[in-house]
Amino acid sequence: MKILIVGHKGMLGSALVEKCKGQELLLWDLPEIDISQEETVERIVAENPEFVINTAGYTDVDGCESNKKEAKMANSEGVIFLAEGCEKINTPIIHFSTDYVFKGDKEDGYDENEKTDPINTYGKTKADGEKNLKKNTEAFFLVRTSGLYGPNGKNFVDTMLEKAKTGEEIRVVNDQYLKFTYTYDLAESIIKLIDLQPEYGVYHMVNEGILSWYEFAQKIFKQANLSPNLVSVSSSEFKSAAKRPAHSALINKKFEPLRSLDEALADYISKRKSSE
Repeated sequence: MKILIVGHKGMLGSALVEKCKGQELLLWDLPEIDISQEETVERIVAENPEFVINTAGYTDVDGCESNKKEAKMANSEGVIFLAEGCEKINTPIIHFSTDYVFKGDKEDGYDENEKTDPINTYGKTKADGEKNLKKNTEAFFLVRTSGLYGPNGKNFVDTMLEKAKTGEEIRVVNDQYLKFTYTYDLAESIIKLIDLQPEYGVYHMVNEGILSWYEFAQKIFKQANLSPNLVSVSSSEFKSAAKRPAHSALINKKFEPLRSLDEALADYISKRKSSE
């Protein structure tokens, strides 16, 4: 199968490249292509892939607050051209979104049918991207995920393990709850989605288990056999440019569940140790 992966250099994109070995892959990323440019439409038509997977985006949540135009172009406008190109050649597109499209006031979490209501620029641009996807093609799989970690990109697990080496106090927020997801598990689930090709629409894909960032840090250190000076703090004590949703757990009601957070984290930490 001829698959176009957009954003292949990123953490999720590189995981998909790894899991899609054996397929005919077209790999796009900056600076070779900027999806926020209209030429994207004709380039997709010319390549004529059988599937398009879009992992590109501006994911620096705080950075989005001071770079609203860049966030809009990457997370919202670029989706229009990708969707238009796919629609012209009747090619399905898998597009990724985030738990941050939700307000965060539901402790039980959000399923695929919930109405989006973002509270920061990143969430707003991603929610607008979802709307642009739906407006410009019917053949889409909109996959929301959250708390990504894995090789080939900056992530919370690596940050915690590196900080533990310094011996300094590690302050982590205790009042923001979500589901953390291993990129390789997500990539494997995407392969299943392509193979099964269920009905088009919105899907939530996350490792199962709701934790705060602080609780996740505790699990990271326990599984890595480390005992750093970890301190629990509230969001009000941890100043950031963007407001975060307090409860943004994604509920998967439509697709095969990913494995538990504990299993996924143990796998990643084990692989990380063996590669050091």
